[in-house]
Amino acid sequence: MLVDEDKQHLYFKTATGEKGTAVKKIKIKIGEGIAGSVFLTKESEIVNDVTKDPRFTGKIDQQSGFKTRSIIAVPIIINTADNGEEVIGVIEVLNKRESTGFNEEDKKLLESLAGLASVSILNAKFSENQTNFFTKYNRTPCISNRNCKTHIYWKILENDADGYYCCQNVGSTTAL
Repeated sequence: MLVDEDKQHLYFKTATGEKGTAVKKIKIKIGEGIAGSVFLTKESEIVNDVTKDPRFTGKIDQQSGFKTRSIIAVPIIINTADNGEEVIGVIEVLNKRESTGFNEEDKKLLESLAGLASVSILNAKFSENQTNFFTKYNRTPCISNRNCKTHIYWKILENDADGYYCCQNVGSTTAL
């Protein structure tokens, strides 16, 4: 689950299994349910009997027709430019097949996968931002027009908090 643009909800970016398609249409509020709690606390959780956990709402089960018995949930955390941390989502695994339930080894494995996921998600967003940046500026006259004799040079100064690039026009040349 990833946080959406308004930073108020989590949505299922990827969901597998027979109910995966139905689940991908559902959003939950930050702080709601076990995943929402994990998002807020930045702490991994193992819940081997959801009926005994007051945070479990059953809302997603009702909407999807799925039956959740146990959950392991891990935050997806990225490091920020100011040396802080930002939670961008939660990975959940439901209903361990063994009757012993989820354990610390499962949690450590899922935390490792969440670390890899955070890097992949960040790289994908960075790549998308680069594509958006160059698409935007390639439409600027004289950059994309091969017949234009003026070439404009941009210097990328930084990527701001909203993911936009701050640029400076550092000059232009005109072919004679």
